[in-house]
Amino acid sequence: MSTLYDTIAENTGFQVPELFRRMTEDGVTDYTKNRDQSSVKPPALMMVSSHVEWWPLEDTVNWDAPDYYALAFVPFAANGAGDLWAWYPASGTEEVVFVPHDENAAQHYAPHFEGFLFRHIVQGLAEIYEHAGQTYTPEQRVQDAKANVNTLAPYLRPAWVSLLNELTSRPLEFDKAWRCFGFLKRKDAKEIVERELAMSNLGEEFPYQT
Repeated sequence: MSTLYDTIAENTGFQVPELFRRMTEDGVTDYTKNRDQSSVKPPALMMVSSHVEWWPLEDTVNWDAPDYYALAFVPFAANGAGDLWAWYPASGTEEVVFVPHDENAAQHYAPHFEGFLFRHIVQGLAEIYEHAGQTYTPEQRVQDAKANVNTLAPYLRPAWVSLLNELTSRPLEFDKAWRCFGFLKRKDAKEIVERELAMSNLGEEFPYQT
């Protein structure tokens, strides 16, 4: 029987990674029921921050690229500001890219989907911002961060899980320069991501519009 994954493959020539399929089947990308991390068991995966808003598979199937797109992408999430997280079939791999809606500069974000998950949560642990209407205590922020790591653990290599557990065992501190909370400094998060992903073009931008 044909599935939505089959339809995506037929439309784009791209096979959705098995890791993403497993996460979807496990329900960890569905936070429509409750956006409070600490009250969902297992908590829906929101990467500590609000920078990843997972798409239902139907949205990926039905997505039509704007006419001015010169390159093909397969989006699986957005960031709440109209920008996309997407696979980049032309890479010939599971590479994940960031596609901004308002500038012609997509970014090489991670070499594969597992790397996307790891990079996002490491950076999220360094950039926990206040949002309007939130009244989280430091204890609740720590609880949410650990809940995200626990949800992510079955989908990451053990060494990365150990590293994330070590990070969330650190004191949560407020960064006055960036006005955000974090378990580590932004520069330290950047160094960890670069070391662990070992991607030669990590963070490089490329045009994608006509």
